[in-house]
Amino acid sequence: MVEEIIDFYVPDYTKCLFITNFSVEVSTAYVKRKLENICSTFGLICGIKCFENEPCKDKSFTSAQYAFVQYHSKSAATKAQKELNGRWFIGSRAIKVTFANPKKKQANIMILPLWKCYNLANYYLGFNGWSLSIVSQEELTLTEDSLKNQRCLQLPATESVNKLDENFNKQISCIRCRVKISFPKYLDVYTIGTGLTSITTSNKDSEDNLSKNINNRAKSVKLAYQEACRDAYSQLLFVTLNSGKLYIEVFRRQSQDGNCDVSDELFNNQVQVNVLKEEPISEDKLDSD
Repeated sequence: MVEEIIDFYVPDYTKCLFITNFSVEVSTAYVKRKLENICSTFGLICGIKCFENEPCKDKSFTSAQYAFVQYHSKSAATKAQKELNGRWFIGSRAIKVTFANPKKKQANIMILPLWKCYNLANYYLGFNGWSLSIVSQEELTLTEDSLKNQRCLQLPATESVNKLDENFNKQISCIRCRVKISFPKYLDVYTIGTGLTSITTSNKDSEDNLSKNINNRAKSVKLAYQEACRDAYSQLLFVTLNSGKLYIEVFRRQSQDGNCDVSDELFNNQVQVNVLKEEPISEDKLDSD
């Protein structure tokens, strides 16, 4: 019944293709463009990375030695591997396509960059199938000890506030942002994401420091919003069925091994998002009838 589960985390190697046997007369840029056009027909691509051969006499020209194409969907990667291996030419050679088998497996599970979260949501839900709004945004003061325990904290690497072990009672100004991802046709299904960033300020009185403090605060507001959005996306699962239907499940990953067990409980609060043929009847219309 369940074909696949799509989440908003960086895909592992089981969804990554290893492509070789490119012609030496074609450039790396050409290979990348060609792979984007070919591979995107099988599903949404998370990323493409080409590795170059050693430069020839003409140092302005380099050819691709091999490439990795990463999909969000394992079924899309499987289909692409079967259809492309030995059957598609880039230059004068038929490309060889296998699944990647890295020596070091992916250790950390990372949430996708925000722009890739947007792409993934748009691909499966459409541009009008979801919406994102700010629930709250506030400035607060916390101790370094409490900041250390915050899950969504992003501290500037070059600032002294990153040294949490010096003085746990030090007060730090922060921006906390909460956002909501909702689905217009299903108002009872949503996720709330939280982002928290510190504000780096200078106590010296000068116009330069005042301008710098304003810019730093603006950056902190932006970072808090971005982290809140990524946190909200990380709670979503898209469940695709063999019938072609798509369901949304709100889920917060607990394990660190990257595995998601599918059980009947997954469908207790399922939301069908792509087969609704009629608009829902509003409560006002029901009352008038």
